[in-house]
Amino acid sequence: MGYGKLIAFAGGAVASGVVQVLSRQPKVRQAMVNCVAKGMQVKADADEALQGIKDDAEDVCADARYEAKVKAATAARRAELEERIRAEVEAELAKEAETAAAAEEAEAAK
Repeated sequence: MGYGKLIAFAGGAVASGVVQVLSRQPKVRQAMVNCVAKGMQVKADADEALQGIKDDAEDVCADARYEAKVKAATAARRAELEERIRAEVEAELAKEAETAAAAEEAEAAK
């Protein structure tokens, strides 16, 4: 075992003893309790803030998913309508071409 580990072990043992002796003093004990209570309050506040951030992130993500679905549905419907309109226009053009051809044949037959 190296000297660094030995010093760390000894320091921990001494610190533990000092804390134990100091914790028997009423004022020191009360200060420690207050310190731990403040630490717990800070942790609770941090947890609450983190939960708020998580909730906001989930809301943003849900909104983005919804917008993506709306855009996809709109694009699909637009493509469907364009296809139907294109078919109708092509049918009308074909009918007009037939009518024009028939008129040319009738004129040529005169």
